[in-house]
Amino acid sequence: MSRPRWLLACALVGTSAIAFAQTLTQQPDAASTPQPTTAPASQPTAIPIAVHVDSIAPIKIEPSGTASWWATYGPFVGSLLSSIVALGGVYWSLKIARDNTATVTEGARQSSEAALWQKANEAELKDIQAKLDGFYMPFWLLSKANHLLAMDVKSRQPNDFRLLIKLFDKSWKDSLSPGDRKLVELICNNAEELRALIASKSGLVGGDVLEYLSRASVHFRVLHQVYKNELGDDPSRFKKYVYPRQLDDVLSREINRLNARMQELREKPGVRPPAPPPLVIPDNLKLPKWEDAA
Repeated sequence: MSRPRWLLACALVGTSAIAFAQTLTQQPDAASTPQPTTAPASQPTAIPIAVHVDSIAPIKIEPSGTASWWATYGPFVGSLLSSIVALGGVYWSLKIARDNTATVTEGARQSSEAALWQKANEAELKDIQAKLDGFYMPFWLLSKANHLLAMDVKSRQPNDFRLLIKLFDKSWKDSLSPGDRKLVELICNNAEELRALIASKSGLVGGDVLEYLSRASVHFRVLHQVYKNELGDDPSRFKKYVYPRQLDDVLSREINRLNARMQELREKPGVRPPAPPPLVIPDNLKLPKWEDAA
């Protein structure tokens, strides 16, 4: 209902209420008026009430001045903001979905890469273990045992004692005690076993160590032949075939390097390891040239 009609209805209701109230006040109170003993008189005639209602002109609200900016552009701006909010929601939904997909994809890639590196590291571990078990440790143990025997014999000899050179002297061998004679026999037989181990397992050895082992192999071969009296009695031409003492330290360095590499691979089995460090041989452990070895 418009505002003018609402005001008109209120005016009509108010006027009717006033007229009704006046009618009630003009009627006498039946309880307070004494009743006549005679027959009741005739009822008074009702007086009609005239109600005059003046019409009210409709109220008009006319705008003053020019229309406001918001009234003109408000609907457009509201629609534009709603579109921007909707587009922002779509963008963030797509971004979250893309990030989730990227996270899942990256996780799968990392898992696959870790599995590949774990297999590669396990293969390298197996290769290093094969080198240690197949050559380095058996050679190291037998060589150390032979060295201890040689040191025992040397402890009862002059300071410049070299077993290979002394074996050319038959009188020296005959002068040994039965115990020392047996020790010399064990040393020479072990030398042949060490030579055979180098020949059969040299494929497990790195290039930096092979040169030292080749010198040792020649020494073991000559030592065993001299013990069997198969190289005459002149030691001068065989002085360069003495045992390369640098080999013990070089082997120790190589074994430590391989064990450190195994420890590194075991600590991070699913991670790409750095390149293995090379064997570092200091200058004091370098072998002299073959022609200058004597």
